[in-house]
Amino acid sequence: MNQFVNPPVINEVLSLLPLADATADVTGTSVDMANYPDNYPMLAVIQVGTVDNLDAAFVKLEESHNNVTFTPLAHSKAFSNSDETQVLPVLRTKRYVRAVLVIEFEQPDPENPVATTLPITAFLVR
Repeated sequence: MNQFVNPPVINEVLSLLPLADATADVTGTSVDMANYPDNYPMLAVIQVGTVDNLDAAFVKLEESHNNVTFTPLAHSKAFSNSDETQVLPVLRTKRYVRAVLVIEFEQPDPENPVATTLPITAFLVR
């Protein structure tokens, strides 16, 4: 028996943070949402890969009227574990949306820092 009355359908995927190995904070490319009405229901999918010395990673979603000045959206996500996927509802009221990644790596020996990368991607689905 189908548990969904109306099964979810993915019509489009919009990239916020292309799959990459981040070594520092990253501001993703903004996505122009002019073709979607305000508060059009979407989901943000954020995937963080495996890394050994992750202190914390924080991904925040932001929106803007002019693609210059951004303000936080209601939903952001902190990651304290690597190899994790989060799905967040997105209800925006402005034209542009972007993701910003802030990461902190453990450095057991500050005089001999360890180069570390964090595999990450973020995208919107509708």
